[in-house]
Amino acid sequence: MSLDSPRPSDRPRLSPVGAARLVESLLGPDDPETVAADTAGGRWIGGYQLGEELGRGGSGVVYTARRAGSGAVVALKLLHVRGDADRSSRTWRELEILKRLRIPGVPRVLDWGEDEGWAYIVTELIEGQTLDRVRAELSRERAVEIVSRAADIVQDLHEEGVIHRDLKPSNILVTPGDGAYVLDFGTASVLEGREETTITWNTGQLGTPAFMAPEQATVDGRANSRTDVYGLGATAVFALTGQTLFRKAESPIQTLREIASGSPRHVRELDPTMPAPLAAVLEKAVACQRDQRYESAAAFARDLRCWLKGEPVEAVPPGRWRRLIKRVERHPIAPTAALCAAMLGSTVLGTFAYMQWWWWQNQTPAKVVHDKDGKGVSVIAQSGRTVASIPIKVGSVRQAELLGQTDTGGDPMVVVALSQDDVASEINVLRLYNARTGGDLGGWRPMPPEWWVPRGPNDPAYGPYFRCVKFEAMDIFPGYPGKEILAVYHHNRSSLTAITVHDLKGNVLFSVWHDGFLYDFARIDDTDTIVLTGVNSDGEWNDRGVVDPRSAANPHPTIAMAIRPQLGSLNGVIIPGHELHSFEPEWYKCLQPIDVALRYSFNPSAPRMIREGPEIEGQPTVAVWVTQFGDRDTLETKNVLTWYVTADGHFHAVPLESYIVQWLAVNPDAPHPSGLRWGALPPRVNSRR
Repeated sequence: MSLDSPRPSDRPRLSPVGAARLVESLLGPDDPETVAADTAGGRWIGGYQLGEELGRGGSGVVYTARRAGSGAVVALKLLHVRGDADRSSRTWRELEILKRLRIPGVPRVLDWGEDEGWAYIVTELIEGQTLDRVRAELSRERAVEIVSRAADIVQDLHEEGVIHRDLKPSNILVTPGDGAYVLDFGTASVLEGREETTITWNTGQLGTPAFMAPEQATVDGRANSRTDVYGLGATAVFALTGQTLFRKAESPIQTLREIASGSPRHVRELDPTMPAPLAAVLEKAVACQRDQRYESAAAFARDLRCWLKGEPVEAVPPGRWRRLIKRVERHPIAPTAALCAAMLGSTVLGTFAYMQWWWWQNQTPAKVVHDKDGKGVSVIAQSGRTVASIPIKVGSVRQAELLGQTDTGGDPMVVVALSQDDVASEINVLRLYNARTGGDLGGWRPMPPEWWVPRGPNDPAYGPYFRCVKFEAMDIFPGYPGKEILAVYHHNRSSLTAITVHDLKGNVLFSVWHDGFLYDFARIDDTDTIVLTGVNSDGEWNDRGVVDPRSAANPHPTIAMAIRPQLGSLNGVIIPGHELHSFEPEWYKCLQPIDVALRYSFNPSAPRMIREGPEIEGQPTVAVWVTQFGDRDTLETKNVLTWYVTADGHFHAVPLESYIVQWLAVNPDAPHPSGLRWGALPPRVNSRR
């Protein structure tokens, strides 16, 4: 039995009625073969003519389809809800919320409805193949990278309050270039402020048995974000081994018994050649007890990427010393005797290894969390023990990250970004703390007091408070010892934005100012190029020739730029066309044409606006996406458009309907299907005041 398996008293128990409901859910109210027979042959459903079948599952069949009067090809899924008004009502309620999602990696919901007893959902059609079909062609590293990208998407869903509940290889679409999409929200649930959602089996919302978490095999069980972590882990196991955690059963009820038993096969039993650290990551993701899994899809993705980079992973493969400690914890009457017996039965080397493991488990910082009120940061060890508590006496925490063991030696560090609580507070907005002791190691305030702007009576949203927008630790200057911290600061959204690089001793190694708020940044892999996204505040749209900018999503032009920080270059200024302009970026581009671009900007409520992208013609990229807004007052979002950007400033448009590498390769910087493109910032037509 796995160490993560529940004890018999903890295992889910099924009543006869509950088991019958679960079996009914597994079988489904309709047979997909019947669906195919009833709807094949060019039949019309809700104004869409069905084409070829793309795939099928327990909840329906997916076809290509064309809408009447339009040549656009979409994906249409028929749902098994005939005669079930309760399930139909719940499906439409959840889809109403899903339609508002604008998350990269989730096909946009375009339409839905019912026709002659059939429920259907229409989404954009994405070119690619599902993970179960391509897994045999993937290297171990490529498969891990694809699952990590799927985990990023699932994390974005969770941040929007959506639990997928049916993650499996056939619901992960792999696009050319190893991009990923998450498909099939037929069993998704919306938390709506709750931490968990009830799994109600009388509606048939179960999931796929081979990839189903143990809590999904209980009657009236509870699903949360860790349920999806299990689905991601089980998907990764199949992608890497070609096998599932539970042996294929002969009947649905036998499948349920296997799941409820909480005794899956070990990952290395499925593939003895799998590296132990990677196997440990997967075992942690599919732990039978939810609280033993990764706390989030983001944490799972982070550990997968640590393995890809050859870095230590958060998960620890269970060994004999770990089993010993668990046994001592369960029987604490004579822990000293137990340890002595273990030491006598082991070698000196084994004892030393145990001591190292115990220290690592209980004393080595593994993550940081900050209080909701922003007044404290806690450093947590792998075991869950609090290593250090860091009180924040002045200011509020905006971001906190653990650096881990630094290249220059010494204890791990915690970097904390702060914002001012009031104009009188004198704080350093980026501070370093010792992760083991919580000791304050100092900080920086790159915004000089003479640049502060007093708070206006009609400007309560921004105020006079200086803050760090975002920071990230990376090795920007390879010849300089240790990692550096790249950070972006601003005073308010109308002030200049500071871009700085610090070392871990408080020295500013590089700084430049940009006239305009910067929302996000990312480094292009294997380059020294940093891509930043934001707006240009050197005047508004009407200063650049727009007659009526009232419909604009943002009064300032939407821009993207790239810089290559130079060691020792300080206090440069980026204001294209201005006499103060003294630092030349690698490129500086504006979203065009103006009449179309007015409706598009970066969405400040989105968790990310720029992220690592796929390789195009052997060049690494970052993915940049902007949001189309409706009415400026309500900021209703319409579409999210994506470009893949290379270090030399080529913007490769991702078509609305599909992603075709060949089309991108021969048409760099071609207009997006929406008509948008990236070009030079239009010159000012009004003089500066």
